[in-house]
Amino acid sequence: MAGTVFPSGPGPRDLKQPRICDVLGWSCHHPKGFFDLPRQIRRKIYLEAGILRDDEARCVDDGATSSEGNNQSCTPFQVHDRDLLTKHETIVTDIMAQMRGGFCLALHSHSIDHGLLFLLRLPAWVCSRLTDLTLTLHEQHHQRQYQYNGWYRISEESMSASRLSVWKRAIRHILCNSPAQTLRLHLFARNLAQSILGQGTPEHPPPFRFFNLPPEVRRKVLQFTDLVVPRKEVQWDSRHGFYVEGFRWTPDNEGCAVEAFCHNFSASYSEHCLCWFPPRALFIVSKAMAQEAAHVFYSCNRIIVVDRDDDNDTNNYDLLTGLVDAAMFIRKRSIHPEMLGHIRTLEIVLPTAQDSADVWESQAGQALRGWQMAIDNLKRHANLPALTLVVLIDVWYCHWDVEHVEYFLQNADDLYLAALPILEPFRQMRDLKRFFVRLEWSSHWSPGYLIPEDVAEDMTAVRLCRNWGRRLERIERTLEKFVKGDDYDSRALGKRGCGPSLWMIELWDYLTMKQRE
Repeated sequence: MAGTVFPSGPGPRDLKQPRICDVLGWSCHHPKGFFDLPRQIRRKIYLEAGILRDDEARCVDDGATSSEGNNQSCTPFQVHDRDLLTKHETIVTDIMAQMRGGFCLALHSHSIDHGLLFLLRLPAWVCSRLTDLTLTLHEQHHQRQYQYNGWYRISEESMSASRLSVWKRAIRHILCNSPAQTLRLHLFARNLAQSILGQGTPEHPPPFRFFNLPPEVRRKVLQFTDLVVPRKEVQWDSRHGFYVEGFRWTPDNEGCAVEAFCHNFSASYSEHCLCWFPPRALFIVSKAMAQEAAHVFYSCNRIIVVDRDDDNDTNNYDLLTGLVDAAMFIRKRSIHPEMLGHIRTLEIVLPTAQDSADVWESQAGQALRGWQMAIDNLKRHANLPALTLVVLIDVWYCHWDVEHVEYFLQNADDLYLAALPILEPFRQMRDLKRFFVRLEWSSHWSPGYLIPEDVAEDMTAVRLCRNWGRRLERIERTLEKFVKGDDYDSRALGKRGCGPSLWMIELWDYLTMKQRE
């Protein structure tokens, strides 16, 4: 017993095309048309073209089982190709005529409108041989969410009034020409089935109130949204606002930072560096939701205030701009003061002061006054006992060799003196438990004296990194004691366990690449 399947590709376009013998002027005795071919030849063509399927399905009568031997053979008939269905009904009729016994007809949701019109045009003799009719009267819409990982969301739509009208006419035509007790009708339409059963149209349940959940459950749910970024690190600067430093994209997908997210690896973010955006909808839908979202966003992420351009340009990178940007974040221009109380880890990145610069000498007072006001604002609104505050000062920011770092670090005492006015306002934060100072240069991270791969082969450079790393670590401890007192030990509070941020890893990779050029 053969079945039929209409493929999704194009069907035959013209059944009356001229024969090649007529084109060449040859005399022949070939059949004049496709339907003049013998029935067995046409059947073989249907099989080779994939239109006819050489299998069978078993349709069991009511009250009988497949083991009783009185089953009725029927041929599955699946309508897939709309063009073949609507334009070449002669072929469809010819296929049906070749079937022995009854056959099944299945109309799927993606072709239901064309299928209902096809049912209206079925000849009476075809309706009389129809044993099983399967219809899906509701539509399924596939909405593509992510282009690269192939994830889809499916939504269902009940019958419209126009489709219901066509359905009534089609089923009336089928039932009028079908013998009694021979047709099985399989319907997939939720609202229609419940209406037939006398249950009426179901009412959609009201939306669930999110705030009926306990507070700890609500916050746990929000932690699985974009409020918590992949590495739990969010940068902020005056140019971009909040963003995530994903990785420096390359066409061959090399150079991706560890745990970075990108579409090319079937993850949730694009292939651009600024691949994450704050979920603003959660902050503007209501005041209550904004408070919940702010608590999750600021408490679960490490907030890093930086002052860097995308092209890593150092021409305008000085302490004045760093202080202004950091003060802008802490004061009322970027976030509301009450949001500061949700922050658990705040890292402020500043460049080192150049004492010989005329700009610093002339405008230092104004910059430090604004910085003092910003720290006062942080003291009033931050949850100091739960806050970890990191002040990272860039000692040397360039892609030169490590010998140039040695030349710059020879006056390390000047770094200590230049950092004192920056750290002076933090001495007022008596309740601050965890305060870390870091003096870093490119490819260096203390404590631990991290050595970059391109320097590790040069023993002179390795000794230089270690020696200056120890010296800078002593200055760091001195500055931390200047703020917190002589008994303060940052290493006992977990400073050694805090690794470098993603922005610094990206900077190392960039400077290493520039050095190799």
